[in-house]
Amino acid sequence: MIKELKLSMEEIYYLGKLLGGKHINYRYIAAMPDISQNPKGHMQKCRNSLCEKFVLSENLWGDLEVTTDVKEFISPVFFGSFEASIEVVCIDNPKRVESIYFHRNSKECLMSVEDGQQITFSLADDKALGDVVFSLMPIGYNEIEKPKLSELQNMNVQRMIIVKNIRIEESVTAEVFYECNGWLCEMLEPEKYKILSPKQFFDKVFHMLEGGF
Repeated sequence: MIKELKLSMEEIYYLGKLLGGKHINYRYIAAMPDISQNPKGHMQKCRNSLCEKFVLSENLWGDLEVTTDVKEFISPVFFGSFEASIEVVCIDNPKRVESIYFHRNSKECLMSVEDGQQITFSLADDKALGDVVFSLMPIGYNEIEKPKLSELQNMNVQRMIIVKNIRIEESVTAEVFYECNGWLCEMLEPEKYKILSPKQFFDKVFHMLEGGF
């Protein structure tokens, strides 16, 4: 059983075409190089690299097809009914955005992380989802003494954490969290923030990643 697979943006696009995918996240398309000048050459390059990764194999008639294991593993990306994403924006460097995507069908959830020019897909169970949420918290967040006031104004924002929840062809829900002076918060109104406990933050984000609203 496959637990992890690394693919380039072009390979993801090519696989989607081979499998007759119903949809593909625009993130993968936008990050592709321009293949319009030599589409056949790019496709041949994809076929060769996917064969080397044992993603494609020859059938009895000599035609290339996606292996059964890969087809089952990658299915949530092209046929899943739900996607979620986390984008972390550092305020002092807004061009640097760290992103994690999730693709889910009725059986599996795949986590998608950009790794240079490739995307690493890996199976994500509840523990893996929980580990991702915990990684978003400032170090030692459980141990920081909470201020007496749960609502604070004029806070200095260090990070924005944007969590999106997408039901394919149905609806999109987004929540924005802020790291302010070391605290994880929700914005109640401009310049007014509500501090979240570790459990409140974990429950809200985990619920979004699972498909809740």
